[in-house]
Amino acid sequence: MLTTNNLSKVLAGFTFIALISTAYADYFTPSYLSQGDNPFAAMNVNITSASLDAADMNAGDEIGIFDGEICVGATVLTAGDFPISGMNQLNMYASSQAPDWPPGTGFTPDNTIMFRLWNGTNEITDVTATPTFGYSVTTFTSQGTAYLKLEGTIPSIPGCMDDTACNYNAEATVDDGNCEYVE
Repeated sequence: MLTTNNLSKVLAGFTFIALISTAYADYFTPSYLSQGDNPFAAMNVNITSASLDAADMNAGDEIGIFDGEICVGATVLTAGDFPISGMNQLNMYASSQAPDWPPGTGFTPDNTIMFRLWNGTNEITDVTATPTFGYSVTTFTSQGTAYLKLEGTIPSIPGCMDDTACNYNAEATVDDGNCEYVE
């Protein structure tokens, strides 16, 4: 039987899960954390798939939810998150702007939901992800819910990828064929 006391315990458990999903983000840090651990009038964001360069994301990768340049939610993927699918959704939370918080600590309702990915293996940062929304809202909504798929593409950075060359570029993702060597 679901009593008020039991419901409070269930909701507390969901809040605990939300805090765990945001507390361990290393690269993306939600702005609302400067006001405490709890998101305000949180929006549920349910991800049904997430890929980077057409490959599934990995444990240690991060997903950040943004309203413009403001990070309003983030999580680090763990081995328990996989496979991300319609049956095993990754649940994230985004915080709206509380009236008593400084500006820029939460999302503004009706703004566009944006995502950025961080590849923990290669430490490739700020890859903008394209969301494909399912049957849900597509803009920030206080206490709303979004269902979506995320696809990110690592931008091509041309350069010399041979680490023995004089002009080796550690950030290059595409070898441009212009490596120079000492003769």
